[in-house]
Amino acid sequence: MASLKELRARITGVKSQRKITSAMKMVAASKLRRFQTRAEASRPYAEAMRHMMAELVAASPASETAPILMRGGRVKSILSLC
Repeated sequence: MASLKELRARITGVKSQRKITSAMKMVAASKLRRFQTRAEASRPYAEAMRHMMAELVAASPASETAPILMRGGRVKSILSLC
């Protein structure tokens, strides 16, 4: 069985860890809010780029020969484009 001194030291350690964890949660929440704000702020730019690219593809006379512009989704590798 642990002594009273060891139990007090353990309780103090747990309280300290709780404070550290709480601080880390607050920092993470702050970063998340900041990145969400940035992402929301970039939406108009992304929408304008999407609209511009759609107009570019539609106006291109060789749109049949431009599969990269027509294809949706993400490119996994630059080499897959060649």
